[in-house]
Amino acid sequence: MAANDKQVVGWFDVRKGLLTYSMYGSRNGADGTADCSGSITQSIKDSGGVPYGYLYSTVTLEPYLKANGYEKIAVNHEWNALEGDIVMMSWGRSMADSAGAGGHVGVMKNPYYFISVDYWTGGQKGTAVSEHNIDYYLNVNRPSYFEVWRLKKDSGSNKPIPPTPNKRRHGYKVDDIQFINGLWQIRCNSLAPAGFDWTDNGINATDVDMIDPNTGAMLADQETIRPGMYFAFNESRVSDTEEVVKDHGYNYRKFNFASPTGVVWLVRDSKQQLVYG
Repeated sequence: MAANDKQVVGWFDVRKGLLTYSMYGSRNGADGTADCSGSITQSIKDSGGVPYGYLYSTVTLEPYLKANGYEKIAVNHEWNALEGDIVMMSWGRSMADSAGAGGHVGVMKNPYYFISVDYWTGGQKGTAVSEHNIDYYLNVNRPSYFEVWRLKKDSGSNKPIPPTPNKRRHGYKVDDIQFINGLWQIRCNSLAPAGFDWTDNGINATDVDMIDPNTGAMLADQETIRPGMYFAFNESRVSDTEEVVKDHGYNYRKFNFASPTGVVWLVRDSKQQLVYG
């Protein structure tokens, strides 16, 4: 099998009124919430695309598009849109600057309308899937950069993405999970090997993806978290402050996460090492 652009569009159509926008839930609709890049990844896979290593962000989606036979056909200029064209936008200089709310992605439903899981809906229940005239959308939201990807009709690609060190996320063991400070927090001894404190070193469960440690794939059930299970970090939800303090003989680095809890101090040298090991 190979990705099917009509089925990618259909994935969104059948979920109108059913999904709520969130970057902190399943991201692919499994729990009734989704975000733009997670839903695009899942829609391509469900249309017959190759298995994904994890739910990509707008920063990391490009290799998955290529693996499924998409090619970039336009950057920052008008194009003759077709059903199934995937449009990625950034409010930075490129898609590399599109993490979190700094980017967006969706698919052309026809030559005029663009459909996506849209964060402009403000997280109102059941409103995430929306469609807009593409010219109107670009003019109103004014991304500073956008690119268009189209499925090559002769692609037929169904080969899995080869695991590479910069794409397979590192798995961390859940050593404990407790309801502390009004939220479920994970303790990971390898990330805080000494002097652990729930306020400083506890990881909000909504900031991680539960994974199969053998494959790195996300688990279908993201709600159940028990000691002994494994999790991974999503690079779109974490940023590196580059602030480091020495405590109990370890260099703890300050990371900011997308959840309201924000700051967590962990023993890692960079965001890259935190996410990919």
